[in-house]
Amino acid sequence: MNTEREVIVITGGLPPGEPMTAQDGDVTWTRREGEALLLADGLPHPDAALLDLCSEALHWHRQAAAALSAYHAHQNACAVQHWTDSDRADSNELHKAWRDPANKVRPLLTCARKLHATTPAGIYAKALIVSMSRTGAECLSMSLAQDLIASPAIRASIWPVEAV
Repeated sequence: MNTEREVIVITGGLPPGEPMTAQDGDVTWTRREGEALLLADGLPHPDAALLDLCSEALHWHRQAAAALSAYHAHQNACAVQHWTDSDRADSNELHKAWRDPANKVRPLLTCARKLHATTPAGIYAKALIVSMSRTGAECLSMSLAQDLIASPAIRASIWPVEAV
């Protein structure tokens, strides 16, 4: 579970596999993540799955970028001197610290490409992960373009309906 998200997590509420129909005052069960139930007010967002994927991809990308920056700083510091075994071990650790989160991003981008954004928030989230990609994520970019073209909200903002 991502600890940075501000959600209430209830474990052990409903048995695994039971549908989530219970309501408690203003709080509604909205979806299941693993075996934990997440609570939110009102109806779930239409692009909730896409927003979660994009959030996680951006999180891991930020982690990888910070680790890569530390790796490059270490490489530059060691470039002016003779490398020791300790320097090589540190370099390997820093490279692994970059590689692990970076490897978690690609599958998330693939999943995000397969989900269609139906709201401006979903389109914006997809645009954020396209812009973070070093290569431009060709297939994801095409998916974003299709979502932009299919969005009635964007078409309405470009060509507003005129009153007759």
